[in-house]
Amino acid sequence: MREFLLVPGPVNVPRRVALAESQEIIYHRGEEFAELLRRVDAKLKQVFRTQNTILYFASSGTGAMEACVTNLVSRDDEVLVVEGGKFGQRWREICHAFGVKHHVIQMEWGRAVSPQQIEEALDAHPRVRVVFTQLSETSTGTVYDIEGIAKVTNARKVLLVVDAISGLGVVPMEPDRWGVDCVVAASQKALMVPPGLAFVSVSERAWQHVERSDLPKYYWDFQAARKNLYFTPFTPAISLIMALDAALEMILEEGLEHLQARTELYAQATRAAARALGLRLFSERPGPVCTALWVPAGLSGKEILEALRRDFGIKISGGQDHLKGKILRIGHIGDVSAKDVLGTIAALELTLHKLGYSLELGAGVRAALHVFAEKGEHI
Repeated sequence: MREFLLVPGPVNVPRRVALAESQEIIYHRGEEFAELLRRVDAKLKQVFRTQNTILYFASSGTGAMEACVTNLVSRDDEVLVVEGGKFGQRWREICHAFGVKHHVIQMEWGRAVSPQQIEEALDAHPRVRVVFTQLSETSTGTVYDIEGIAKVTNARKVLLVVDAISGLGVVPMEPDRWGVDCVVAASQKALMVPPGLAFVSVSERAWQHVERSDLPKYYWDFQAARKNLYFTPFTPAISLIMALDAALEMILEEGLEHLQARTELYAQATRAAARALGLRLFSERPGPVCTALWVPAGLSGKEILEALRRDFGIKISGGQDHLKGKILRIGHIGDVSAKDVLGTIAALELTLHKLGYSLELGAGVRAALHVFAEKGEHI
């Protein structure tokens, strides 16, 4: 049975993208590759919604997060980290690894940091030069108010660095208009490409920090990457960039706004189904990347995941760290359609029913169908 991924990443890759990746390799020091990367760059800037320089790395998204710390921060700097989940925790751990003095806004997982909390933290720590946060905290399905946070950081002339690894493309964001200095993204989420590519957009204000940064760096050197922008300083992931070219073409053909509306529709349908089944949402500010649900009392999250995979070939995610076995996360990004959403809801209903959870079979699917019927233009 083919395993179908409905996790927050990596995602199902469209056939068109997979075929593009299988093309014959080209020489990364030749003009053909430079033309490819220029073409990709023009498209990716439309998805990033920026005219800032975008740097390319052959790595996971975490590599680009580390690159931001090593290039934007100096030894004597202080930074502020929002830790509201596994990936906010990752910002803190990277700062700790490089000995960067960091202050942490500790959020209960599932809750969204507010611009007022950022403002209060910056007032309490006036030496902070950079704020690190998430657009979509993948571990909890929570979206943050980046526009509001950017107003605070811009007023204080503090850099804002946003991990948009899971959210880029499906969570609306306007870096240039809002004043977001650096946006981090990766290939294996809403961009619908296999893992292995990471990106960072860098504002002119951020480049001033790059030029004075004295933390150690070699592979992650932003200045070297900019100098070799369309060839990259080291061997790039050529086949993945070919795949990205095709994926971006698909995204732009659909239209970014339509993609965002469609993904949000899938999330709304899933949340409506969950409520109809008596399931509780985990996040106080849920976004379109994934829907996080509490595992019903008396049931095993591990059993639910295993049954969905065994019986239906559907792979969804569980919780991380202290939430392992306690929540379920259903992804809405990648090569996913409305029928996949409905099929997953039906499979979840049957699984819960088999495991002894009391529900009205069909209630979740019916609730999702009503959402699709109301907003069918985005299916």
